[in-house]
Amino acid sequence: LYEKFKSFNQLEAQLKKAIDDNALQLFLQPIIDLNTGEIVKCEALSRWVTADGEFISPDVFIPLAEKSELIFRFGEWLVAQACASIEQLKAAGIDIRLAINISGRQVCDLTLLHQIKNALEEYNLSAANLSIELTESVFIESLETVSILLDELRNMGVTVSIDDFGTGFSSLVYLKKLPIDELKIDRSFVSEL
Repeated sequence: LYEKFKSFNQLEAQLKKAIDDNALQLFLQPIIDLNTGEIVKCEALSRWVTADGEFISPDVFIPLAEKSELIFRFGEWLVAQACASIEQLKAAGIDIRLAINISGRQVCDLTLLHQIKNALEEYNLSAANLSIELTESVFIESLETVSILLDELRNMGVTVSIDDFGTGFSSLVYLKKLPIDELKIDRSFVSEL
């Protein structure tokens, strides 16, 4: 148990340094309209390759960040990097939305709203170029707080999506109550279509 705790603390310290040193990387996964073949949106995927070349899976470092206070610093980094990427795409003549995944802990802290507003202003971007994706588990934990934040984001022009819908415990009732624009059905339901 001590070794696991020690290794957790070491990994957390490395992640903190990676965020502080801007050593994480952001990759864009295109989302294509199958009818036209055009890219209509991209999803931002964060990746961490340590200084010695070791790949740390997001399945490891995102839960690690969520268990500590690093999720807030990571979220701020992610929003800034996403806006910088949108700015670069616009400079290249590509005007699309970029989606970022937001943690439940970030949604419960309204600091996220200020981070998004500040980043959009800093990069002189329209909120219509940004999309926020949340997993359905977020709504179960704090429906009222989440609804307030989502209303504010949508009023700004940010698109709000539920990601991986159908894998958690929520029901279709939430869809009626929540201010969302898009619903992404989990691939386990559509992979054989």
